[in-house]
Amino acid sequence: MGFFEDAAVKAKDVFDVAVEKTTDVISEQKIKYNIAKINSKIAKDYEMLGRLYHDSKKSGEDNEDAANALIAGIESKQAEVSDLEDQLAAAKNMIICDNCGAKNAFDASFCQKCGKQF
Repeated sequence: MGFFEDAAVKAKDVFDVAVEKTTDVISEQKIKYNIAKINSKIAKDYEMLGRLYHDSKKSGEDNEDAANALIAGIESKQAEVSDLEDQLAAAKNMIICDNCGAKNAFDASFCQKCGKQF
């Protein structure tokens, strides 16, 4: 191959790596956005739960069914966030310790924070 062909192949390789890294960054940003969106919904649910509690104390009404529904929704959203955080850690080649929540290198045998074995 000539000089120009070699340069074109190297430029294509560099371009391919840049596209791959950009795609990875975009994927990570989408996951972070979804985590933030769900956390916002969780905050609103907690606010509504507080209002229900306040209203039930003030009026003496039983809002237990509505409160239980909100609590179930919060727990479901928290599970979604946990799954998304696991996806984000995997995208960053990290593993999250299920004991303490610390982020560790994907190939780690032990948690760097609490020492739990993976």
